[in-house]
Amino acid sequence: MDKHAYLIMAHTDYNCLLSLVLRLDNEKNDIFIHIDKKWKNFNRDEIENSIKKSSLFFIKSKAISWGGASQIRCELNLLEAACTNCHYQYYHLLSGQDMPLKSNQYIFTFFESNAHKQYISFDKNANGVLECNDPKWIKRVECFWLFQDAIGREYSFIRHMLKQMQNMFISVQENAGYRRYPNRNFYKGANWFSITDDMVRYIVKMKSQIIKDYRYTFCADEIFLQTLAMESPFKEQIAFDNKRLIDWRRGTPYTYKIKDKQILSGNNKLFARKFDSRVDEEIIRLLGNINYK
Repeated sequence: MDKHAYLIMAHTDYNCLLSLVLRLDNEKNDIFIHIDKKWKNFNRDEIENSIKKSSLFFIKSKAISWGGASQIRCELNLLEAACTNCHYQYYHLLSGQDMPLKSNQYIFTFFESNAHKQYISFDKNANGVLECNDPKWIKRVECFWLFQDAIGREYSFIRHMLKQMQNMFISVQENAGYRRYPNRNFYKGANWFSITDDMVRYIVKMKSQIIKDYRYTFCADEIFLQTLAMESPFKEQIAFDNKRLIDWRRGTPYTYKIKDKQILSGNNKLFARKFDSRVDEEIIRLLGNINYK
């Protein structure tokens, strides 16, 4: 029960993913990875042969589309695979372009000292109040986004036409004042989290209902967990902080570089994103040092 499960969603940048799993390699960590089916020629063997201490699991690859419900299904599949394998103290969702900012021992100690808290981020307004059913994003879940899993982010003529059709249908729903869930409160935040075994098992038990509720939504991976947590018996355990350093002011999000090393080392966050070895490999090598505090 004192072990941790790392759940990694990866779709690009092999060098960064390899650095991440090597950094997490520890007897008290098990690592579960989903590789996007669209990632061609992925070298699974090198990663498997590089890990010496952790147990490493690859779950079945599925094609993941940006903004679609496939992202939610992937998170749920990772959670289900991990909790079926073992009872872990904490489950951490990361992307393949994340890196820890602290040592494994520091992270173990932190969660041991703060047990039973759910580290989930929530968006707040200018007054520090939680955003609930905010007009800026509520249509993500209140309207039917029929083609988002087919559209994704990559351009093609067919995807472009589907996007135009989808936008027209969204406009019709908005003009008619249609709401899928008129009596439900939705909350939003980053989809990356660190949560306890009890909460994971609560989520997995509701997997079918979650998939049903968030089918045909847009970027609801940033909504479903926050909303579920606020409706759950774990509401009073929410820390309203996922302990991730993510810079949305300089990018979408910003890709950290070696010039940012003081920012990365001088804060109390445990993980950061994003990194890209094709942009700056030096900062990844620095964070890959297991003695980095």
